[in-house]
Amino acid sequence: MIDAALASAIELVDGSGQVRAQLDVQEASVVLSLRDADGQIHVKLAVSKDGSGLLPLDESTKLGVHMLVHEESSITVRQGGHTKQLRP
Repeated sequence: MIDAALASAIELVDGSGQVRAQLDVQEASVVLSLRDADGQIHVKLAVSKDGSGLLPLDESTKLGVHMLVHEESSITVRQGGHTKQLRP
């Protein structure tokens, strides 16, 4: 049995031993990373005392959408060479 009080990360591994999901404590944040079969991160979800963020990435792992929720909340959408940022 694993003592949860001592764990700093949790990883889900597929049948070939590749990490596919990781829940990790990074400095002042908790980060959930989801990876494809090649190990490339395609989604990150982060939470800190200042707010949270969601980053879904495209097939080339370039940022597609970047959502930040905190005092200066915003959504940034990128496609090709075009970027649009939305703010309340």
